[in-house]
Amino acid sequence: MRKLMNRLTPFRCDDRGSTVITFGLTLLPMILMVGASIDYANAVRTRQLLQGSTDATALALGQKGMDQDNAALLSQANAFLNAVAMDPNARVVTAQKQTFGGTKTKICVTTETRAYHAIMKIVGFDYVTMHADSCVTSGAASFEIGLVLDTSGSMDNGAGSSTKIAALRTAGKNFVDYMYSSQMNGAQVKIAIAPFSWGVAVDPSFRNASWVDKNGNSPMHWMGYTGQGGLATSRFDLFTWMKAKKSTWDWKGCFESLPYPLNVQDTTPSGTDSSTLLVPSLWPDEPNGGGGYVNNYLDDNGGVCTTSAGSSATAQARVCKYKDPDIYSSYGPNLACSSKPLTRLTNDKTALKTYIDQLDADGNTNIHEGVMWGWRTISPNSMFADGKTYETPDNRKVLVVMTDGMNTWGAVSNTLNKSYYSAYGFFTSVDGTGRNPRLPTQKIDGTALPNPTTGAQGRAAMDDLTRRACQNARNAGVVIYTIGFTTSSDPIDAAGKQLLKDCAGEITRYYEATDAASINTVFGQIAASIGKLRILE
Repeated sequence: MRKLMNRLTPFRCDDRGSTVITFGLTLLPMILMVGASIDYANAVRTRQLLQGSTDATALALGQKGMDQDNAALLSQANAFLNAVAMDPNARVVTAQKQTFGGTKTKICVTTETRAYHAIMKIVGFDYVTMHADSCVTSGAASFEIGLVLDTSGSMDNGAGSSTKIAALRTAGKNFVDYMYSSQMNGAQVKIAIAPFSWGVAVDPSFRNASWVDKNGNSPMHWMGYTGQGGLATSRFDLFTWMKAKKSTWDWKGCFESLPYPLNVQDTTPSGTDSSTLLVPSLWPDEPNGGGGYVNNYLDDNGGVCTTSAGSSATAQARVCKYKDPDIYSSYGPNLACSSKPLTRLTNDKTALKTYIDQLDADGNTNIHEGVMWGWRTISPNSMFADGKTYETPDNRKVLVVMTDGMNTWGAVSNTLNKSYYSAYGFFTSVDGTGRNPRLPTQKIDGTALPNPTTGAQGRAAMDDLTRRACQNARNAGVVIYTIGFTTSSDPIDAAGKQLLKDCAGEITRYYEATDAASINTVFGQIAASIGKLRILE
């Protein structure tokens, strides 16, 4: 300290004054520079807060609807900004609708405030005026939406003021109306509908499509059948023979599931890989003689068979009984194909609503096949290739999956097959090929997954396939909403609800409806969420 004082003494005792003047002249600009930086930082913070309040105000206006006049917009904007802005100087300058892109509408808000100076006011700069702008429009430029709707038999049960299927028709039509309303702000919207029960059907005219195994080449095609050589090229021949005896026994458009893991992926069918081709669903004629068999519709020793079947396994597997068949009962080969053929992506609002009005309820529940066919309707790959590429800018792919129940694959323990027929065939294969090739050996969480022998194990296998399909669809960029239509008299159990939550991937995209009124509300909430407003950069 003594050394420092000694050095300052000459400066303190200098009577010439030039050093003091120089220091004084230098000090003022330094103060102003420091003050300017402090005031600038304050102005930046004020501007950021104003922008956030302006964005919130624009979004709030958009959620009121894109069809308001400018006077209403300005009044609402001022009221909202006053409520959210932590700045008494903030005000709305303009709030108005504007047209862009030829036909689209956006709502734009301009606000201003004052950032008051703490330092610079000493030289006459009291404040700086800050402005912020924000414009919102609804949704993406285009949407591809797949409605995956449960039409199993339980949908005929009551749900308050109507049956569940009647309530679904109303809710579905209202959803379509919303997606083509002014709320979507001119976005291009296409919708496909995939109703499901035991499985999903397509229009039977697709029997000659390139992705159908019409020549019996898939390793899945003749599983469970024997003696087809020289008689049949594919299962379509069996349908042709049966139709000649009973017109309603022609193929109705359902398929068996692809082998795992193709049945949980967005696969492009290829003629060079027959396992990617779809095999027509045909519930095999089960053996004569009762004993718990579900669907025995032909005489085991009829048709062009020349020998007695002998064992139940031989009776079920033989192809000869299907040609010029002797009809035994009324169920038939399409017992597991009860849903209305799906409708592909379209922007025809009237056609979609007419289609929804024709939905009816029958059969068991297979959510996995519903999800897969819903995904296929909006996919750029797959069977139809109707969807835009996943990389298409400003295009959103969405699935809305609604079910009123749980995956079901019923067991029939006292029969050769041990189960009902399904999109996965039977629990066991009568040709002794071993494990069902449509099912993984492990669950998605890594735990072992036995080949089903009970209804509970069958459901576990279907649940696992559903989770894998949903996860893969989400990974591809598909947004999934799920709805559990669970009523007090016909509830979905906890495991079923968890499956729907897992399928959606986010709890905010899982909804529950408990009656006819709430299913309509839920579809409306999802429609509004799909068309969620976005801030334009």
